[in-house]
Amino acid sequence: ARFELVLRPATAPHEKVVAYAFTLGGGATEPAPLDAKVDIAPEGAVKLTGTTRVLEGASEIRVVIGAPAAIGKFVDAAERARAGTSDPRVHVLKVPIDRD
Repeated sequence: ARFELVLRPATAPHEKVVAYAFTLGGGATEPAPLDAKVDIAPEGAVKLTGTTRVLEGASEIRVVIGAPAAIGKFVDAAERARAGTSDPRVHVLKVPIDRD
């Protein structure tokens, strides 16, 4: 089976954004990179697609979205996902995984 997750901003961003997706749960204390295709529209919408197999054991997807300079490197995005906190320039969106 496959999954699709679409996140749309209330307003279009003023600059290019990037998105990093991670999973949490299953006893893991650190976020794991989500093996999914990430598409970003010019209006800032983010679409994640992949197989449900990559969600096994996970209870939540966290997506870190912001300007590349504001996020920093991949390890910085992982740290933001772990902390789960947003600020005016970088958003961490938490999406619970519902298996019903």
